[in-house]
Amino acid sequence: MNRAAVLVGSGILLGALVGAAVVTAFTNQLGVEPAPASEHTHDAGRLDTSENRPSADTGTARKAPASERDPVPAGASDGGFEVLLGDFVRSEVAAGWRKVRNDTIPPERLEIETATAVEQILALPAAIGEGAARDTDRSEAANLAFGSGDGVGLLTALRDNPSGATRFVGQPGFARLFDPRGGGVGIAGPDYEAGSALAPGTVLSYPAGMFEVGDLARGNDEFPSDITLRGAGMDVTLLFVAEQNMRSSVERFRIEDCTVYADGGITDLRSKPAVFALHRVRVIGFDCGAGGSYALSFTAGAALHATECRFEGGYGRSPSGYANLARVSGPWLARFDRCTFERMSLDHVQAGTVFDSCTMTDLHTEPSSRLDLRNCRVTLLAAEHRRDRESRTRDLNTLFPQFGGTLRPR
Repeated sequence: MNRAAVLVGSGILLGALVGAAVVTAFTNQLGVEPAPASEHTHDAGRLDTSENRPSADTGTARKAPASERDPVPAGASDGGFEVLLGDFVRSEVAAGWRKVRNDTIPPERLEIETATAVEQILALPAAIGEGAARDTDRSEAANLAFGSGDGVGLLTALRDNPSGATRFVGQPGFARLFDPRGGGVGIAGPDYEAGSALAPGTVLSYPAGMFEVGDLARGNDEFPSDITLRGAGMDVTLLFVAEQNMRSSVERFRIEDCTVYADGGITDLRSKPAVFALHRVRVIGFDCGAGGSYALSFTAGAALHATECRFEGGYGRSPSGYANLARVSGPWLARFDRCTFERMSLDHVQAGTVFDSCTMTDLHTEPSSRLDLRNCRVTLLAAEHRRDRESRTRDLNTLFPQFGGTLRPR
């Protein structure tokens, strides 16, 4: 159970106890004893069956003589809140004991448990106030980061409240999280030497053809604030991209205008938040038979915006196995606009993910109702074909016939 739920529940308990104490003070000052709520609220464990019953003639209760009423606790007539609270707690502790045992709680034990309960109750308001202040601090930090377009700052502020992330996805400022962060230094991708340092704002450009892209985190322990992989079009540039394993926060990583063959997925980021953008990218090869076969994995929170992209199963090493879109833990702000999903699953995608004007063809399972599907078209693969290798396998060469039929799953 999370802290917020505990505090809310504790607040309700405190309210009930305060209410009971106030009622006791009010009725004591009037000289009227309130009717017991149930049998267990009496020390003797018995209902009052005689003198305080409503009169048959008037329907009103007769006040017992002072000698027959319980004595007013010391300080109660002066509004001594702690005394009144102690009396109420004491009776409830005694009643709780009797629910389990058929005897009376020993007086020494009763006083110890009463003191403990009163101490905890009196500490609750300050704890609730501190929690509310911390929640407000985090909310203000998240709003400030979002307003400035700081995606990593926003994800960091949302770390303790991941469910609060979804409210930002539909706001006009969402696209600002993916704005360029560097000066746009251009490097010809085929000339990049693996392991070389990358400056913030680097754009690795690839022409038509097939190219290997290693893990860009290698040699870049403090990952650059902004990196872009840019092809010449998803039907002419094929990038065999190694799993990206950055060990520092990723302020902006963008891939555009290419097909990415990602054996094992594009990312497996486990320690720091990341901001990713995909534009006009086809992602294939992630149905590799390893783990859940995810195209994207983020386990420390992520912001993702994909536009006019295609995620297609059937081209990997294990096309009859799993083919999932994303595995995410922590805060998740994700939007897919005008994207296509084929022969795969949207299982495990976090609630609140927005899919706007997307086409979902031959999915393995029905999309969860937790997802936000807007103007999307969905069809399911026939049940008899969902584990059939022949039905699900597709030939990579049909995507790139210009390479002369030499392509094979890697």
